[in-house]
Order: sequence, then C-alpha cells, then structure tokens
Amino acid sequence: MLYAPPGSGKTDIARYLIAEHNAKLSRPQIFRVYCRARITPRDLLRRVAYACGSDPHTAIERAIANLRYEFRDERPVLYFDEAQHLSIDALETVRELLDEEPRFSLCFVGSHELEKVFSGWAGSLEQLERRIADKIHLPALTRDEAVGILRQELAEVAPDLNAALIQQQIELAAVTVRVERKSQRYISIGRLMANAREARENLAGAAQ
Repeated sequence: MLYAPPGSGKTDIARYLIAEHNAKLSRPQIFRVYCRARITPRDLLRRVAYACGSDPHTAIERAIANLRYEFRDERPVLYFDEAQHLSIDALETVRELLDEEPRFSLCFVGSHELEKVFSGWAGSLEQLERRIADKIHLPALTRDEAVGILRQELAEVAPDLNAALIQQQIELAAVTVRVERKSQRYISIGRLMANAREARENLAGAAQ
C-alpha cells in the first residue's frame, strides 16, 4: 500500500515507471487500474481484465478464471490508482487474485483516505490487511522543491526569477483537502507544472 497527498504526482510517476518496466519484457507484467468513485466490483474486474488484455465482457467468476489461466505461469502486478474509492466488496473481489494461483501481486495507491479505509474496516478486511507486505507514505511536495522546479522550468525566460512570481505560482498550485477533519494545504506538482508552462509562454511572449 502506498499513500501520497493529492497532487504529489504519483499517477504520472507510476505511468512512467510501469511503462519503463514493461518495455523491457516480452509481455507486460504491471497493469494500472484507475478506481473511480463508487466503482462496483463488476466494473472493477472489467477494468482489471481490460488492462490485462483479457475479455472484460464476462461475469466476475469468468473474468477471474480467465485471468488466472492467462497468467498461470507469471506473477503479474495490479496497480490500483485512487484505491481509497474501493468498497469492501471490491477489495474482497480482487483479493481472490492474490490468494489463488498464480497469485497476482496487488498494489493499492491513494490519498491518506486509503489508510482510513483499512483502519475503519479493520475487522472486515482482516484477511487482506494481514497480507500487506509494506505500507509506504510519500511526503508532500515541499516549498523548496517547488521553488527548484519553477527556477528550472522558467530559467530560459526568467533567469532572475523574483520572489513575487514564485509565491504567485506556488499559491496557484496549492490545493486544500480535509485530512482527519482538518484542512491541509498541499502543493500540486501537476498544477505547478501547468502554471509554469503558462508563465513561460507569457514571459516569452512579453520578451518578443
């Protein structure tokens, strides 16, 4: 399980690393599955099957049987992005892929809400939770890191980046979320990069 604050770039990094790993193999072994809010177990298995190149248009039992057969001599990994949206039923459904041969590895990734899901449903998810090999907490993007990114992205058009522009860009990239009934602000790397690109274009246009 992996937790990271909103906007930390975990999805983009995962896409890159998964693609890099799979490119070295004759057949992909890591499959990313996006978990939308209120997704049903059937829709989740449909997305798993589609990501793995299996038939998504079958019942849950058939989908699981197909996946187990098609990967019978392999050890694939399912990477569930935004896993805090998964219900107990959805988590229990994919647990079968972990418990039965060929034993898929499961990676659940999401915000801090994901940890609350498992702690809140500790009794119901005991069989899944005791199989968790590791829990990793990724830190939020720091202000110093954000400043470094901005200086690098805007170096060509603004070599002497002033403090006011830096602060403006960081404020535009900040997001506020509720964590354990408290509001917390994080710097979204996605927003920061988008704002930096826009600022670079504006500064380049003004210099012409």
